[in-house]
Amino acid sequence: MRHTDPRTDAYIQNAPEYAQNILKPLRILIHKACPDVCETLKWQFPHFEYKGRILCSFAAFKQHCAFTFRRAADLPDPKGLLQTGERSAMGHLGRIESIQNLPADDDMLLLLSHVMTLNEADAVVKRKAIKKSASQMPVQGELNAAQTGDDGTEEAL
Repeated sequence: MRHTDPRTDAYIQNAPEYAQNILKPLRILIHKACPDVCETLKWQFPHFEYKGRILCSFAAFKQHCAFTFRRAADLPDPKGLLQTGERSAMGHLGRIESIQNLPADDDMLLLLSHVMTLNEADAVVKRKAIKKSASQMPVQGELNAAQTGDDGTEEAL
């Protein structure tokens, strides 16, 4: 795992034992799906980012864990694995009390790859927006013309 965060290590170590047995394999699976993922802590629990956007996150509570996907409502879910909308109060995989509550690894890898694709598409859109806004910036002559009146005296902007 290349881009780990010691705060994620600490978070998992400080979680209840049942949660450690869930979070450790989840973390490995996330890194397997996306070797370039970067770990961080947001809102006091681990998040995993790819291409500058959140890919997913997990959290441990007293008796269950939660796992969320970024843009879960946009993910294909032919097996009905995801809980979205009002049903997502416990995260997109519901209340996870043991490793048996998780979808199969192949299903998780597929969902994570879909989120990665969404993040890649967002990164392309963002780059295009930056290029477009830069090309629309006024050139120095236009700025000078806006700052001076017809008689060559400066006007307040």
